[in-house]
Amino acid sequence: MRPTVTVGMPIYNGALHLDWALKNLTEQAFSDFVIYISDNASTDETPQIIEKWAARDTRIYYHRQAENIGEVRNFRFVMDQAKSEYFMWHAYDDWLDPTCMQELVTTINSSSGCALACATAHHVKPDGDVIRRRALPDLSAMSRTTRIRTLLRQPESSWIYGLFRTKRLKKAYGILERFGWGWNADVAMLLEFVLNDEILATNRAAINYRVRGPEAPRKRPDNVRRFLLDYAVVHFKLFGSCPLSAVDKLAVAPWLLIHFYKTTESFIKRPAKRFIKGSARRLIDTVLLRPTRS
Repeated sequence: MRPTVTVGMPIYNGALHLDWALKNLTEQAFSDFVIYISDNASTDETPQIIEKWAARDTRIYYHRQAENIGEVRNFRFVMDQAKSEYFMWHAYDDWLDPTCMQELVTTINSSSGCALACATAHHVKPDGDVIRRRALPDLSAMSRTTRIRTLLRQPESSWIYGLFRTKRLKKAYGILERFGWGWNADVAMLLEFVLNDEILATNRAAINYRVRGPEAPRKRPDNVRRFLLDYAVVHFKLFGSCPLSAVDKLAVAPWLLIHFYKTTESFIKRPAKRFIKGSARRLIDTVLLRPTRS
């Protein structure tokens, strides 16, 4: 029999937290799942740790890539292994509340229109201390447009570690591949689920999302202007194709702009500051410091 859930764990050099992550997964109250781990040619003790756990728990399947294939392809690799109805990615340094998977399955089963079930997100420091908690309101009690506006107003990238309907996720994954695993690629993919009103949330359990330290690489687009244009095009196309009436789209449109701004704020502010500083400098050079005629 096929399991209900497939957990995909793409990993590269995750030995520091991997033991804890696998212990947490294998001890979930919900047990009808398998774990596919794709090791992206790690150079630390990751392979030995995975092999130890795979020998201990038959639900764990291990594949080691011959060479590093990059994050986007590695995330797709574990997703493509899924034959189950539901799928979720799991980072090697995150952990779930003991009943989290059960709550997510219950939530996604509560509505045939739900393609992504999300839990409360706890953002934690590398040492495990909680930085902030992102609980969501009861979306089921809201109208469709109110649900969409609520999620657009408070985007959360860690929703990508929620529980997806596998077939639906595989259709949407191309958006993430379009941007690569860089800044906002996950948010761009999740936007389709938001605009199609396919997300439900539960606050009865949490996903503990470890925020990487300052030493972690920050993947930013090489060409910010091109990224912002492409990101805007994705917003426009998804908004145009979503199943909302013209009246509902008018009600949602301002929040779509808010979503765009909130998820690109750091890019917009930085060039704006450079432009303002550059303009001020040119003004000083050409006007204030210009030699006066005698």
